[in-house]
Amino acid sequence: MGYGTAPESDELEVEPLWLKMPAELATYFDVGFCHTDIICPYVVLRVRDDTTQAPVEVSGPPSAFLGLAQIIAALCEAVPCLVAHGAGGEAEHYEQAAS
Repeated sequence: MGYGTAPESDELEVEPLWLKMPAELATYFDVGFCHTDIICPYVVLRVRDDTTQAPVEVSGPPSAFLGLAQIIAALCEAVPCLVAHGAGGEAEHYEQAAS
């Protein structure tokens, strides 16, 4: 794992320690973290566009990502079409369409 100072721009100076994602998520996301002098751990989320696979990175403190995860979980439990498909329904739909 790399150690460095807090990023001053949108790019990190150190390579994050990337976590192994489940196969159904690894197609779309990479999640990692690194140490900075101001925020530790500094969380990095790399998202790949569904059609172009072009990656975009967002990063910040763990609390921001926890808040986002809670909102996504609440959305999945509250929106009727998501509840009807159950967990993973959307990912299964895309996987079947790609095959």
